[in-house]
Amino acid sequence: MVLEGIIRKLDTRGNINTKLTQLCAYADDLVIIARTSNALNEMFLTLEKEARYAGLIVSQSKTKYMKTARGKDKITQHYVIEQNQFERVNEFTHLGTQINAQNKRSEEIRKRIQAGNRCYYANKKNYYQTNF
Repeated sequence: MVLEGIIRKLDTRGNINTKLTQLCAYADDLVIIARTSNALNEMFLTLEKEARYAGLIVSQSKTKYMKTARGKDKITQHYVIEQNQFERVNEFTHLGTQINAQNKRSEEIRKRIQAGNRCYYANKKNYYQTNF
């Protein structure tokens, strides 16, 4: 409830096509999507300030960053915003969906097909029973 109040104070209208930042939130997980480093810094600092005011803290050990780019960009191992330093990751899972720095979906599709196959073969005998 507290986190929802914080998010409502932020400008989260629109989508990433019309804005520099987008906030995806579910329960206590937040993903900040930004087009520029400056937009990311501004959104994070605003979010952190509002959270601190409500008595919440941002955990540096749980907070990670990932940068996706088409070309060869200089990507550092850590991202620093004021006194906060965040570790770089190449992939993460949000709400059961794997997201990677190359923005490739083939691995996610393969995992979903495997999960479907496991489910089918685990319940195969139930499909052929006449009295379902």
